[in-house]
Amino acid sequence: MTIEQEIKLQARYLAQDMAQDIANEKTIETAKKMIAANLGTIEQIASVTGLSLEQVTNLKTGEN
Repeated sequence: MTIEQEIKLQARYLAQDMAQDIANEKTIETAKKMIAANLGTIEQIASVTGLSLEQVTNLKTGEN
């Protein structure tokens, strides 16, 4: 693999990681909004967002 190919591959991985981080932030933001609006139980919010029960509980108690 050439240096250029390696750089392109690393850039692609970095872009994928950044996209995943943004998606995770949006999911957490959605869960926080649901909690603030009292839109469901912890279990329901976890189910809708795909977060774990522990993550939603931590968001609800402010232990991000």
